[in-house]
Amino acid sequence: MLKLVLETTLPETLIALYNTETDELWEQRDAQPRASERLHSHIDTLLQHANATLSDVGHIVVTCGPGSFTGIRVGLAVAQAMDLAESTPSTTLTTLQALALSHPSDNNTTVVMDSLGQEVFVQTFDKNNNPLDEAQCLLQEEAMKYLADKTNFIGNGLKKLDIPTTKHLVNARTLAQLSDTSQELRPFYLKPLNYRKMTPAA
Repeated sequence: MLKLVLETTLPETLIALYNTETDELWEQRDAQPRASERLHSHIDTLLQHANATLSDVGHIVVTCGPGSFTGIRVGLAVAQAMDLAESTPSTTLTTLQALALSHPSDNNTTVVMDSLGQEVFVQTFDKNNNPLDEAQCLLQEEAMKYLADKTNFIGNGLKKLDIPTTKHLVNARTLAQLSDTSQELRPFYLKPLNYRKMTPAA
């Protein structure tokens, strides 16, 4: 069976195909602006490499946020479209969970994600990837207080806090090897959409 992995909520988009029978993995990362607009093209390219079609995809793993509002919507929309067209089931997980899973540790892991605004998203998981608290959206000063008693950090939000890290990407194979559970495709937002009021032209 082929599994499709979609991570479109982080600045570097990840699309991957995994063959559960041969353990082959094809992946495409895109860190260029407006990467979500090229999602369908990347999927087509990976299907060509795997000599497969969308009908051969038996399961989807998709992150549901938090992160880029556009990225969240695009990733879930693709999964919903495949469910309607091919009845392809999906496993969803938050981007915070995906990052924690991708960087296993014998200790608790605190994920710090850049909100693409003034805040960061934070959540701490135990060594078995069980959440120890609720995901939060914190200003930088609040985030530093939250991290005061934590020791193991990952995520691209650490750069905003001047904490060095190289652990800020999700692992395609790790996500592809999650158990095949079918879940509702629902976005996970931690802060409201910001709308700008437009002044009518005279």
